[in-house]
This record gives sequence, C-alpha cells and structure tokens, in this order.
Amino acid sequence: MRYGIVTANLGDYVDPRVAVRLARAAEAAGWEAFFVWDHLGFVRGVPSGDPCVILSAVASSTTLLKLGLAVTPLARRRPQIVANALASLDLLSAGRVIFEVGLGGMPEEFTAFGESGHAKQRAAMFDEGLMILDGLWSGETVTHRGQHYAVEGVSGAAPTSAPSSPIQIGMRGRARLAPPSLPR
Repeated sequence: MRYGIVTANLGDYVDPRVAVRLARAAEAAGWEAFFVWDHLGFVRGVPSGDPCVILSAVASSTTLLKLGLAVTPLARRRPQIVANALASLDLLSAGRVIFEVGLGGMPEEFTAFGESGHAKQRAAMFDEGLMILDGLWSGETVTHRGQHYAVEGVSGAAPTSAPSSPIQIGMRGRARLAPPSLPR
C-alpha cells in the first residue's frame, strides 16, 4: 500500500509556506506523495493559491515526495501552459511529478469566467487537451486544429519530454466522451 497526503489550496493553505511545512513533516514521517487541490476557491468567496506555485515551493523543500495536483481540470487550463508548467515542475523536482487530470467538478469555476459549465463540453476539451499534451511532450512538431484548440507547428514546447511519473485520470459520472488515449 502507498500513502499520500492531499491538501487544499484554500484558506490557510493559500500560503505556500504552510504547504512546505506540511510536506516536510510528511516526508520525515515516511509519506510517499503530496498533492494539492486545483480549485479556484475565490469564485465562491474563499481565497485560493496557485497549486503550481505551491508545488514548486514544496519541490524545492523536499527530496523524496512524489508531487501532484489533485486533480487538474484540463478544460480550465490551456494545454500548452499545463505542458510547460508540469515539465518545469518535473525538472525542478527531479522527476517526482504525478499528473492527475480530470474534467473539473465545480462548474462555477468555469461559468464565473464565461466558460461552459457543461460536462460534455468539458469532456470534449479534456480529450482534445490530452492529445495536445501528448504531442507537446513527445518532442515532435505539433500541428492540431480541433474543435477547441489549435496548435501550429510547435515543437519543444516543454523543457523536458514529459513528466516522468504516471498520468492518473480522476473522473466520476458519465461525461467522458471516449476512453482516453494516454501518452506513452
């Protein structure tokens, strides 16, 4: 059995220093992984911190913990930004990133910014976004024209070929359009 800690990026956990203290204690106690929520709590009136910034602070302050966002709502983030941020975090952490990705379970985190809160549309963006991530992390030149995203002749978008740890998909409900074709 493996053990990991999942922490919020809301309230007291907005401050990366709080996460660093918790992660150091977790690492010292023998925990294997440390995950941070990827929520925009401020759309509900609660402060929220950027999970990639929080995990960067944790990566710089630990040496053994696997690190990840729990769970990245890919439809809420541009695939090229996710590719670059996770590859940079993977480089900073010496290959300790676990990429957890899903649809996003809080529609108001989309609708508050004029984006669709419909699960089927988020699922389509998720599927298309995974294809783009796969291409960007492959090292090949990517050209993609889809329903939601376009990429024109981009290669080497990320500082490493891909996060070296597994990709995990977190889903519930029936919104998935098709089984994911995962990178590698």
